[in-house]
Amino acid sequence: MTPERMSTTPSISVVIPVYRRAAQACATIDALLSQALQQSDVEIVVVDDGSGDGTAERIEATFGNRIRLLRLETNRGRAQARGHGIAHSRGERIVLIDCDCVPSTPDYLARLRAALDDGAVAATGPIRGFGDSFWDRYQRLASMRRAAQVRAGVGGIGSSANMAFVRRAYESCGGFDSRYRHYGFEDRDLLLRLSSHGRVTWVPEAEVAHMDALSMVEVGAKMREAGRHSAAMFERDHPQAYVESGYATLDARRRPALRPLAALSAPLLSGLARAVDRMTGWMLLPFAVRAQFVRIVGGLHFMQGTWQASRDTRRDER
Repeated sequence: MTPERMSTTPSISVVIPVYRRAAQACATIDALLSQALQQSDVEIVVVDDGSGDGTAERIEATFGNRIRLLRLETNRGRAQARGHGIAHSRGERIVLIDCDCVPSTPDYLARLRAALDDGAVAATGPIRGFGDSFWDRYQRLASMRRAAQVRAGVGGIGSSANMAFVRRAYESCGGFDSRYRHYGFEDRDLLLRLSSHGRVTWVPEAEVAHMDALSMVEVGAKMREAGRHSAAMFERDHPQAYVESGYATLDARRRPALRPLAALSAPLLSGLARAVDRMTGWMLLPFAVRAQFVRIVGGLHFMQGTWQASRDTRRDER
């Protein structure tokens, strides 16, 4: 047996936060256990984020001691769940993947490890949809835009659904900000702080497939949540990056002129989201037109979230 096999310290720790998605998490773990690396090199840390519905028990029964299962008593949000998993992991290289994503290739982890071994402090990669659908193509194009932004030197580009970094850089920059309890911006915030410690790179071969079928209703709800709860924190800490992201142009907190539009569109958003969901399946309608409707309705949801945030602020100040 070689010294590498005898080592009890893994070279990579993969951290997966889970909240009430046992079936998806099991598929993700299965795929990771099949990666083309020695099992002694990889530690899989699953954090049950207070599911309370038997998710943790199902994962434990399926995988036993092949993984490390951590349980949070209450739901703390993605940033805290990931931070908890990282704090209890042992590898010097950390990989983050969502519980509804699976690696597209058997050398996914090896690709990320090679990028970090080449001197990068962090690496991100593409996310595609599952199957041949509108949302698959939409996510592929979003990943292409991210890759172009990274090449252009724009910071904070990438997703915590597919991210890797060196532990010492993560610890030096302070890790995930636990204030981000809701959807959005926690990954951009971390990547920007990691970039102050070295190079952040894009690895096109390190792709994951998003298994859940997306919908405009779901995407819109996440955009609204990000606008209401996360955008203001990100802007305070990274004002220039917020402007570069494009979200600032839709922020009704910063641009009072948008508030009447946000108020008028608010009662219509649910219906608009359902209409776009129907529209994405219309194959006779050009993809570019369908994608534009997705961007418009997603932007309106984000605007509404920031409008609600401005109302929350005014109410708290009374």
